[in-house]
Order: sequence, then C-alpha cells, then structure tokens
Amino acid sequence: MRGTTLARPLVVAAVLVGTLTAVGPSPAEATFPGNNGRIAFSLGEALPGGFPSPSQVYTVRPDGTGRRQLTHVPADKTASSPAWSPDGRRIAYQSNVDGDFQLWVMNADGSAQTRLLDDPGFAHYQPSWSPDGGTLVFSRCDRSLGFDAYCDLATVDADGSWLRTLLGGNWIHTRPRVSPDGTKIVFNSTMGGLLSAIWVINVDGSGVTRLTDPAVEGFWPDWSPDGRHIVFTDFCCLPLSNVLVMNADGSGIRFLTHLTAPRQSGFASYSPDGRKVVLLATPPGGGESNVLATINIDGSGLRPITGARPELALSDWGPSA
Repeated sequence: MRGTTLARPLVVAAVLVGTLTAVGPSPAEATFPGNNGRIAFSLGEALPGGFPSPSQVYTVRPDGTGRRQLTHVPADKTASSPAWSPDGRRIAYQSNVDGDFQLWVMNADGSAQTRLLDDPGFAHYQPSWSPDGGTLVFSRCDRSLGFDAYCDLATVDADGSWLRTLLGGNWIHTRPRVSPDGTKIVFNSTMGGLLSAIWVINVDGSGVTRLTDPAVEGFWPDWSPDGRHIVFTDFCCLPLSNVLVMNADGSGIRFLTHLTAPRQSGFASYSPDGRKVVLLATPPGGGESNVLATINIDGSGLRPITGARPELALSDWGPSA
C-alpha cells in the first residue's frame, strides 16, 4: 500500500492510559499470550484507499479443518479484517453493509452482529482490542471528499461509547495493534513522506517513534505474545513482498519468508503461543492466487490452510476460549 502526504497536530488522549494498560489475566487475541484457538479471516479487498470487493468473515482450525462462515452480508458488500477479543468470545470487524466501513462486533459463533458506531463522513478499518477487552483501537478515515483522504488512529469503548482521536495529522495511519502489556501501539503510517513505515506510540499519545526505514515500505505489523518482537510486511502489496520480524525497538530485522516475484507473502499475525504466524502467501505456481497459511517462527514449515484464491486474506489467530 503506497501512501499519501500530510501534517496535522497530534491529538493526545491521556485518559487512555488507564483504559489500555489494564491488562487482564485471561488469554488474549493473537498478539497476547494464550493457547492457540481458531483463526478468523476474511477474503476480499478492504483496505483504506482501495476498492472494496465482496467479502465475508470465517473461522477455521489451525490445521485447515472446521471452516465456518460467520457473516452473510449481501454479495455486493464487505465484512473484513476480523480481530479476536482477549477472551476469545467476540470478534471485531469492519463492514460497509450500511454504507461506509464501520466497526462491528459479533460473538465468536457469528451471532449478535452489532454495529458499534454511527460515524457519518468517516470509514473505520482494522480494529484491535486492548488487553482488558474494554477498548477498540482502529483506523478512522475521513470520507468527506468521497475517498479516504487521511486516516487517524482512534479508540472507542467496546460498548460503542466515547470515540476519541489518539493520533491525527493529514496522513494515513492504519493497522494499530496494542502491545501485550498495554503500554504501546504499533501501527503503519505514511507520516513524513509518501511511503509506509512501522511506528510505535505510547497509549497516552506521546513518544511517536518510527521503527523502519520508509524504503522498506513496512506494513501490517503485529506484536509477538511476549511483546519482544514485531512481525510485518515489506513492499506491500507488490509481487515481491515478504514477511519480516524485528525486535520491538526496530533492531534485528530478519526475513521470515524468502519468496521471489511473482510470489509474495504478507499480512501476518502471531499465534497466541508465539510459535507460528498465520499469513497470506502465494504457493509455488500459484500465479495471481494466494493461500492462507501458517509458518513456524523460524521460517520453516509453511503449510496452507485454505485453497488458492485470488482474493486478499486478512486474518487474526485467536485464543482458545
């Protein structure tokens, strides 16, 4: 995803500190420690600045069996980018079933699908949960010009109340993920240039720090369950992108996948036990089709869990509830 340019003041929501750092004892979504449960995923384009394609949300066991379709939005609509709650009982996602993309939440079995916000003029993307399950962090994009002009980092309570901006600016901030200890948020942003990079910010809005060089075009970050590493995609979404891992401070970058064009991999998310990631990958001879797959954290054992499809797959590995 290639970005845009920008610069608007930082809006700090200091009161978030108490909310986002209240780490509960239960296992959490893919970035937090726990036993491995089902993988939630969607098939279809649904990124800021893109052109949405029909998509539904599914869950599947890590071995590829037991696939379940959770959403049944109309064929010309999209439900996408699922994220497990810390207790494994709910899934947040984005859907344009009522117009622009908005945040939705449902039970893990697909019941009780509920739109959280009525936010005219804005589109919501890529939600994730705070460790205590009380807050959602997401990308909130201005749609007043008919397209995603810029995207803030925003938060809202899990009941849909108290919407606030954490990081503004005329930039594209997307894919926010709260650290397992609840103190930081990793995200990708075009801030300061045209290309995307991986950044971190404290949950009170301070300490905005770039972790990757813009030349890498870092995208789609996720924390390891112990908070020591971050997995991300480079050169997204070109037919040469790979999944990389780095230390939480941006040092020690290494490749997890080593695919060459026209094959690609990306959109990775850690397993709750930290031993694997789930990712999108082009299989050998796959052409323009990709599979959802798992891979060991040392880069071995790439294993498809879906058939080859042309659609974009966005996934999150949930805990066992």
